[in-house]
Amino acid sequence: MRGDEDWSVEVATVVAPHFDDAVLSVAQVLLRTRATIVTVCGGAPAPGVVSEWDLACGYTDGVAAAADRAGEDLKANSISGAASVHLGLTNAPYRDTFPVRAVALDIARAMLLEGPLWIPLGIGNHPDHIGTREAVLTLPGVADRLRFYADCPDACAFGWYARDADRAENHRWQPHLDRLGPLRMHEVFLTDEQLRLKLEMVASHASQMRGLLPAFPDLLDPLGPLRREVYWTKPPSH
Repeated sequence: MRGDEDWSVEVATVVAPHFDDAVLSVAQVLLRTRATIVTVCGGAPAPGVVSEWDLACGYTDGVAAAADRAGEDLKANSISGAASVHLGLTNAPYRDTFPVRAVALDIARAMLLEGPLWIPLGIGNHPDHIGTREAVLTLPGVADRLRFYADCPDACAFGWYARDADRAENHRWQPHLDRLGPLRMHEVFLTDEQLRLKLEMVASHASQMRGLLPAFPDLLDPLGPLRREVYWTKPPSH
């Protein structure tokens, strides 16, 4: 493993837009600290509606999809021992706007008062990822705790080492780095055992995998992209 994170810090909060984002992007944190995962879009839509994403995952009702994913999240997090907090916002297809202020207040109530605060960089431009990031950025007194993680699998959709110009516009890193900079990049390579546990956690999100694997067929392959994790930190304030 590489990176300069101080792993003597025993606790951390990971703020995840969706149930599978933490295990896909920051398994290192879940396996090395006593982490609390705050999932922002942990709510269920109104009965009788279903999004295109949920249809692609094999559902005909969004309520059933939300219930299954909450259970999958608990199963996945039991592998690392991470605590799970599910906030009540629905996924983007089930709402028109992201209530930044209300979500910020909910995150503030749920997050730990010490330790690093891990949030998505926003790669992929998904409104739930951007909204989650922006909600945390409104919180006072957290700047020195922030770690911005590369949103997987969007971050590695064109390969980890692709030039940004060669990535699709929605998958480029630089616009988000420009929004937040200056930032310092860190990379982590999981050990074989850490990777095994990560893939087990990811596979526990079975309903999400039904939607993701057609687009990312090597996602659960030990030789695939998930051994590497990338994050950024802000220079310390003085």
